[in-house]
Amino acid sequence: MLATAAPSVKEIRTAYGLTQEQMAHVLGNAWVTISRWERGVSETPPEAEEKLRRMEILREHIGTLIAREDLPKFLFTPNPSMANFPPADLLQSGYAFQKLIELVEKAKHGDFS
Repeated sequence: MLATAAPSVKEIRTAYGLTQEQMAHVLGNAWVTISRWERGVSETPPEAEEKLRRMEILREHIGTLIAREDLPKFLFTPNPSMANFPPADLLQSGYAFQKLIELVEKAKHGDFS
């Protein structure tokens, strides 16, 4: 087995209440790849690690704003404030991700404009 950041894949996935299939969608991989990363059978590539870091940052910003059981719905539901993209799709781009963080921060302060 390879020593990888695989435990953090599972930790982040379970923190969001996601299945391996849902996590695969977020990261743009097959569910079996997620399973391999989690078991340490293969290494998590840098582009997936970047998305995982963004997921960690997003979760920190969300805090208690969204209940854990509602996080999958939040990630996969198109958001009118984000040009009807689901938040999961906004993890791909640094610019879009920053806009997502700004939206979460506004929502935390009651600003839904």
